[in-house]
Amino acid sequence: MVSLRLAPFTLLVGLPASRRTLKLARCIVRRARSKSSAAAKAAGEVSGRASSVAEERRNVDAHLRQVAPEKVSVDERLVDYETLLVARLLDILQGLHGGEFRQVVEECLRLSGEYHGDGDPARLEEPGALLTSLDVGDAIMVASSFSHMLNLANIAEEVQMAYRNKAETGRRRRGGFADEASASTESDIDETLQRLVGGLGRTPREVFDALRGQTIDIVLTAHPTQSVRRSLLQKHARLINDPARDCP
Repeated sequence: MVSLRLAPFTLLVGLPASRRTLKLARCIVRRARSKSSAAAKAAGEVSGRASSVAEERRNVDAHLRQVAPEKVSVDERLVDYETLLVARLLDILQGLHGGEFRQVVEECLRLSGEYHGDGDPARLEEPGALLTSLDVGDAIMVASSFSHMLNLANIAEEVQMAYRNKAETGRRRRGGFADEASASTESDIDETLQRLVGGLGRTPREVFDALRGQTIDIVLTAHPTQSVRRSLLQKHARLINDPARDCP
């Protein structure tokens, strides 16, 4: 069992040498004492690592199911994808900032899951106290971690929507473009081109000429769109494409 208590520790961030040390006056991890037998420790080391990874995955999965219980029955794949992505994010946080920082993020995730489980406002006091006790820079780093989690949740949901729409389209088997009007996500570019050439009898040249003749007009809206770095968008696209390949 892992527990947290207040204590100072130093968080090393991948920054230039002059800015490398970031002081984080927070928690350290207290673990139950292991057996003193060196032989038992060596024998259980490999199996312990494997069980630890499995336990971490189960913990993340349980927390996500607490936060979004209404999604579990119909969207098992959604929770599975999100669990996988969040677990990998936690691994990255641990590699960059250490196990203590990972424990803080996991603790906030656990507490938020408990709040969403019963809706008791009193449960917000504990994560609120944890976050307000952090330095401003450290709290921003924790908040940034949850911002990444939200992006990963959106990616998982997009993959799930594409998978569900493919399954529904496969059951209908009509093959017409009008079928896509009832779906929230249309077919991808490869499926569209295959349908144009193979299903509707268009030649590749006709498709190319039609695309080349398209025009794009700028539309100014009252709400400006969010500006996101292209490198981040490309990384999100790669995350979407990898699990999307598994969709039948």
